Amino acid sequence: ILPLQQLVIEYSLDVARIRKYMNLKT
Repeated sequence: ILPLQQLVIEYSLDVARIRKYMNLKT
């Protein structure tokens, strides 16, 4: 896995987690 791909994957996971958190908070 290229470092860039790893960053993209981690970023996607973080975004999904934040969206879930915001949905629960709303």
